[in-house]
Amino acid sequence: MSGEYIEVDDEALAAAAEILRTTSPEATVNAALRAFIEQHRQPLADPESGQS
Repeated sequence: MSGEYIEVDDEALAAAAEILRTTSPEATVNAALRAFIEQHRQPLADPESGQS
C-alpha cells in the first residue's frame, strides 16, 4: 500500500462510511475505491464474438 496523504471531505467520508459500514477512514477510502472500480470496470471484449 502507498502512504499518500490527501485531504478528504469530512461529510463525504462520513456518508461513505455509513453506506459502506466501515469503521476507519482508511477502510472507507479503500472500500469506496474498490466499489467504484467494480461499478465502472468494462468487461473485456470476447474475441470470438467479433465485437470490440
